[in-house]
Amino acid sequence: MLKKEKLKDIQNTLETLSILHQELLILKYELGLSYKEISALMNKNENTLKTHVRRAREEFTERFKEDIHDE
Repeated sequence: MLKKEKLKDIQNTLETLSILHQELLILKYELGLSYKEISALMNKNENTLKTHVRRAREEFTERFKEDIHDE
């Protein structure tokens, strides 16, 4: 039951992010693709992509903490 609730919280937080950030986090952490693979898939420079993934992860973490704290 707790696992389902945690997954729901994660999904809700993910949906608050931009589409780009959602896609990057899913490709990197759910599907386990490498930066090189994502870079090729999205036709973006690998270093630029790493920066976007870092920002997406930081934004997700901050929002997730806020959502959990508000409950």
